[in-house]
Amino acid sequence: MINIFSVGRCLSNKWWALPILLVGFIGFAQAATLPDKTLFAGLVGVEWRVFQSEKKKITHLPAINNPRNITFNPQQQHITFVASDASLQTYSVDTREISSTVDDPENRYTQPKYSANGKRLFSVMLKQGQSRSTEIVEFIDGEASPRKVVVKRTAQFDPYMFEERYLYYTTATCVDDCGKMIWELWRKDMFTGIQEQLTLFNAVSRQPILKENNTIYFSSNKAGHYHIWRMRAEVGGKAEQLTSGEVHDSDPAFDREGNLYFIRRTPEEGAALMVRYEDGRLDRVDLPESIEDIRNLEIRH
Repeated sequence: MINIFSVGRCLSNKWWALPILLVGFIGFAQAATLPDKTLFAGLVGVEWRVFQSEKKKITHLPAINNPRNITFNPQQQHITFVASDASLQTYSVDTREISSTVDDPENRYTQPKYSANGKRLFSVMLKQGQSRSTEIVEFIDGEASPRKVVVKRTAQFDPYMFEERYLYYTTATCVDDCGKMIWELWRKDMFTGIQEQLTLFNAVSRQPILKENNTIYFSSNKAGHYHIWRMRAEVGGKAEQLTSGEVHDSDPAFDREGNLYFIRRTPEEGAALMVRYEDGRLDRVDLPESIEDIRNLEIRH
């Protein structure tokens, strides 16, 4: 079975209380290269916590404990996350309250993702809790059940929408019979319903994100290790490898200036938050020493 809830540890399957807690501050002045409205999950001790950067400081949101996936809507100040019990919840930064996003005891949900403008919320539905056959769904205000968006016989992951026309996602084209997993990037035209395969890497390509609606950035192990790649947002677009080495690069995200942030893992140093400037230079972003691991990186404008 494919485990796509998170790359980190899920430490508790028990239901936890939802107290209204004040936002706490980590005593650390962040480097200038960390943009505001950065959201990520950080491992502190044995607990995954949610952190958000504002005014060059990292803010800890203590009401969310051990989330599996997180996504942020800065317009409504909502953080939607998969809780440790696999339920889909939404936290209001303004009211500090947590509410259930969907009431569906039959299925489970993972990888929630707000569109770039924050107006639409997508997620991967695990039918009967299984990950071999998944669907991408959208949650519509006022509707009791999510609306199905991508339905295939295979598994679909990583929904991402930059603008209203196209939904980008990953399809698991081969899992058991190829000697390795093969995930390719696809997109769906939300106006016509036409779906197109964008990559033909014969590898795992995932986590698509767009820059200025014409270039896709994603993580792929086509070159043996997971690196960050980019390609034109079109069928048959030429792909270019941006990072290299014996590393595991994932979770691409952009700041307002167009600089590329991503998470890098190495056996020697563990997880690090990296930035690639538009001129190709790489730099490491300092994090508080208490954060031992990091995942689910998002930057919202």
